[in-house]
Amino acid sequence: MVDESVESPLVAAERGDLARDLELALGRIRGDYREILVLRYQEGQSYSEISEITGLPLGTVKTHLHRGRKEMAVVLEEMGYTGSGRQ
Repeated sequence: MVDESVESPLVAAERGDLARDLELALGRIRGDYREILVLRYQEGQSYSEISEITGLPLGTVKTHLHRGRKEMAVVLEEMGYTGSGRQ
């Protein structure tokens, strides 16, 4: 019987490629957007926690998250990613 919980080498390699590409894309967006994206998606902070950490108003945090995600999408598209993965 095959252990379904074990990741295949191909899936592991693809996951590694994606992680590397996300880091590269993150490095190409505005620094203030990058900080907020990292706090939200890597650190798991709430909007209000990000507001406290950065000293930015809650509305600015939400705006920067929105704009940061849009910039990430553009950069990832330039790197060959589409809504369904990498081409």
